[in-house]
Amino acid sequence: QEALNGVLSRSSFEETTDYITKLECKNHNVNELKEKFNELSEQYFKIIDSLEYIDRETKGYNIHIKSLRDSLMTLKALNDKVTHTICIIGLEKAGKSTFINALTGFELLPTA
Repeated sequence: QEALNGVLSRSSFEETTDYITKLECKNHNVNELKEKFNELSEQYFKIIDSLEYIDRETKGYNIHIKSLRDSLMTLKALNDKVTHTICIIGLEKAGKSTFINALTGFELLPTA
């Protein structure tokens, strides 16, 4: 129960997702960050496996654990995606920021 309220809580996963999103926006060594995330996700998977085992042994089923596993698998799949670096060049007021926002699917940059 302590793990469910701490490192396995919904807010903990949301913090991890926010952290990854912020890191993608900054100029960091992506491979190093992905490696660190993969190490952390493996630890989470081990904890979830242990919780599932305990849950099976006590004859109960906790939907929250399945939800956590699904969230972690989604984050891991996103982290494992191949990334590409692109350069957007254009004149002033040519719509570069608008194009980048459309390309990413959310308002990453302010537009005029």
